[in-house]
Amino acid sequence: MSRIIVSNFQKPIEIISDFQYKVNGNFDADFSPANPVNQEAAKQRGLHFDSEKRAYVDEDGCLMADEFG
Repeated sequence: MSRIIVSNFQKPIEIISDFQYKVNGNFDADFSPANPVNQEAAKQRGLHFDSEKRAYVDEDGCLMADEFG
């Protein structure tokens, strides 16, 4: 079971096991939601960009972040 740990001082880390972790990429507000950097950051968090709401939403459609991440 993995879990994501977020800190104000580092990139989000997904803990896979006691010995494995993966650093998640951050959104880049300088690029549009269509940019691969932002698409990968959204994918890593299980989000997608909803163009009608102009925000990132989760799989249930709940707002999770604005268009700048």
